Amino acid sequence: MQQKAKLMIAIIGAGITGLTLADLLLQQGEDVRLYEGSDRVGGNIRSVQEAGCLLEVGPNSLRLNDFIYQFLESLDLSNDLIYAEPSAKHRYILREGHLQRLPTGPISLIFNRFLSFREKLRALRERRIPAGHQPGETVEAFFRRRFGGAVADYLVGPFISGIYAGDPSRLLVADAFPKLVAAEQEHGSVIRGMLRQRSKNQHKGIISLREGLEMIPRRLAKRLGDRLETSQKLAELRPESGRFRLLFASGHAQIADKVVLAVPAYHVADLVAGFAPAEAAAFRAVPYPPVALVHSLYRREDVQHRLDGFGALNNYLEARKTLGTIFSSSTFAGRSPEGTVLFTSFVGGARNPHLAQQPQASLLADVRSEMQTLFGTQAAPLWEKCTVFERAIPQYEASAAPAQPAAQNLQKDGLWMAGNWIGGISVVACIERAHELCEQLSNRPG
Repeated sequence: MQQKAKLMIAIIGAGITGLTLADLLLQQGEDVRLYEGSDRVGGNIRSVQEAGCLLEVGPNSLRLNDFIYQFLESLDLSNDLIYAEPSAKHRYILREGHLQRLPTGPISLIFNRFLSFREKLRALRERRIPAGHQPGETVEAFFRRRFGGAVADYLVGPFISGIYAGDPSRLLVADAFPKLVAAEQEHGSVIRGMLRQRSKNQHKGIISLREGLEMIPRRLAKRLGDRLETSQKLAELRPESGRFRLLFASGHAQIADKVVLAVPAYHVADLVAGFAPAEAAAFRAVPYPPVALVHSLYRREDVQHRLDGFGALNNYLEARKTLGTIFSSSTFAGRSPEGTVLFTSFVGGARNPHLAQQPQASLLADVRSEMQTLFGTQAAPLWEKCTVFERAIPQYEASAAPAQPAAQNLQKDGLWMAGNWIGGISVVACIERAHELCEQLSNRPG
């Protein structure tokens, strides 16, 4: 019997999702090609050596579980793992003008003063509140309904700023945190549901890699070899007799049986507008607010704060100029020269996009002022660097909700979507999404 010819799968975008998917498909024996428009791989994952520091210009760490450990082990990177310092389990949040350390567990919650006695009682009452999720419910409304205003304002708000650079009054809880909604619906309580779903992972903790997180995309790129082509920007995607013709700016053309667009939603919109205008409109509606990252290097003796934690998040009610700051050199050893401390601060986001778009001199001045007020810096930084992402993190708001069904609608024609705008924004979620897509693509005839 004649063996059926393999279907050619083209992936556009060599971020972590595209790289992981291409590697998995190659291991399955699929005919796969990965194209990247820029001259580097990794997307938003970028690790840079500068001023004697190791900078993460994008995601700064991963939350380890057994799945991610096995993934890193498969890339022969498990020996390059570095774990966060023990003190990094602590988080600070600004409340009423003061940075307060959060409780790290049930016992410390009882004695910690971040929440008042009345606020703690209200939060613990969550187990007795009937499930009542409504379609279109926001993250803020969900937590206010289940845990009370203090938890919504002083805990959830800052963490949404830290994770999404987002506005909890606009993010949809079912899309941003589907596991919490499932816990409420299945167990009648978020607390009860999460306790019953407690992780049984053998491998846990906050981790990075010896040379930064960019070691992951670099290793994947090396494994792919000539199946990966950089500096190949896709100019046009054209359906053609049940297949797709890909036309690149370089003049290169490719025919593919299946195509995966592992690029931001706004790029997908441009590529499909000619043959799927309704879906393109849905993709274009996904918001991406601007965010600025500021790396600041200080002498340790010039900083009064103990820096005994992962970092500090600011409450929007305090009207600060920064979303929060990571204590980069306190979290992972070897991130800055001896006798210095490295900070990574975040500015802008969904609530204050204009702050990320101001002139760089003003932006840096804002961050220096915040550092002095919040951490007691006594001198100017030894060095600082500002990186602005004009379109940073996709927001799972109501305007973005039609994007997922639009993506599913195109799958029947052999066109698939991937990336942090669909299925979760974290690096771990993107890697998980790549594994799911690999299984689906390998099992579909066309």
